[in-house]
Amino acid sequence: MSTRNLFLITLALLFSLPCAQAQELSWRKHRKLAESLESQGDYYGAAENYRMAWEKKQKKQELIYKAAENYYRLRDYRAAADAYQHVDLPYAEDALVALKFGRALKQDNQYDRARTVLEALKESYTGQDRAILQEIIQTELRGISLARTLTGSMDRSLEILHPGTTVNTEEDEFGPRMTADGKLWLSSTQGGQARIYTSTRAGRNWTKAETPNGFPVVQGGQYAMGAFSPDGNRLYFTICNNDNGWQGANTRCEIYLTRQQANGWTTPERLPDFINVMGINTTQPAVAHVNGQEYLFFSSNREGGRGNLDIWYVTRDLGIDNVDFTFPINLGPAINTLGDEITPFYNAEE
Repeated sequence: MSTRNLFLITLALLFSLPCAQAQELSWRKHRKLAESLESQGDYYGAAENYRMAWEKKQKKQELIYKAAENYYRLRDYRAAADAYQHVDLPYAEDALVALKFGRALKQDNQYDRARTVLEALKESYTGQDRAILQEIIQTELRGISLARTLTGSMDRSLEILHPGTTVNTEEDEFGPRMTADGKLWLSSTQGGQARIYTSTRAGRNWTKAETPNGFPVVQGGQYAMGAFSPDGNRLYFTICNNDNGWQGANTRCEIYLTRQQANGWTTPERLPDFINVMGINTTQPAVAHVNGQEYLFFSSNREGGRGNLDIWYVTRDLGIDNVDFTFPINLGPAINTLGDEITPFYNAEE
């Protein structure tokens, strides 16, 4: 059982008690529990407990601030925006708090409020890094304009369906990829460990997601984010550190290669050190074949980037089945910003 689920069960039991007993959990106990959960990587449980502590002791601004930070870390933007709006001095003087508040509003489709917050920050901030912050804000404001344009031109006839519980669980499912044979490859943290699974569509139904047939055993690590070469012969994926279970963006990964053969998949081969730099997060591969070259795009926080996670790429000749890639190249300021760039995808037609 995941820490988050354990927290939810505990919370449910707590509020099933008589009201007087439920209120025995003081703000200090909520804060202590939040600090413990945060140290364990259970940011959702931490955020909820910080928020409940603040509701009991609203003079303690650091409680709602910490709740907001943990919600934001989880990309629960609605909860983050709701918490950030209660953050007063001294935290409100921090430009990053206002920036995160504006971003959270934007991601929650509260575009007018987001624009107001971001434009106010742009006008009022006078720190030494003002030029950098203004570039970031301009990117966010362009995103708001783009979102409004796309929303206005959206094809309302599109039907969005949910694959159901055979694919989705109470944990995280991410990185879906469809293959030519009709299989859905995805990553899931069910059971507290990130793994790659496959499911097959039959009409509107999907088979139960299971480990791919013949997939190699990965010892001592979690693995996710599979990306096939266009010919289907190679699968690039990430093996991630297993120190404290899956912790989302805090989990450091490296890219490996396995090749499809008649009797299954080969033993995973780690890509060279100049791609998988020690101590660096190298993740989310995407593959394209262009003019006799295989391009491997990935997201990494390696040195030489513009922000934290940038999109990089390496190439190799298609004529030889090896991992003799070129040295990684940053895609530059046309693609990479001062923020995080993730989940690259190459559209071969365009």
